[in-house]
Amino acid sequence: RFCENETINNILRVFHQKATSQNITIDIRAAAKPDLSVPSPALVTVVANILENALHGAAESKAKSPSISVSIKHKSGHLVISCENTCSQSLKFEEMPEHLQGIGIHSVISTAEKYNGSCRFSASDGVFSCTIIMDE
Repeated sequence: RFCENETINNILRVFHQKATSQNITIDIRAAAKPDLSVPSPALVTVVANILENALHGAAESKAKSPSISVSIKHKSGHLVISCENTCSQSLKFEEMPEHLQGIGIHSVISTAEKYNGSCRFSASDGVFSCTIIMDE
């Protein structure tokens, strides 16, 4: 079990299995409360899309040791979701792969904003990072 929140735990379990089956190292640190003000469908939108993108990015990175690191925690009344994954060294936001330009990432942004949150994305030295902050 990764955390007490059933929705987030189920998503993490599925993506842990997917990453492991593709020989991608995945480190999960999750401390999500069982009852959040963010409804389950919104949690699925954010967490599943972030992890799906991380899985694709790591798989396509051509890194010797593709990896994903995800952290979900509570801080000052906010739910903070951070994810890093290996990616192409030359990844630039204007040249992002199609799966990062699609509906998924836009859904993450709009969902975070709906719950008084924000998103930050960056890519540097073969690592793609994103942090989503939303009200608990």
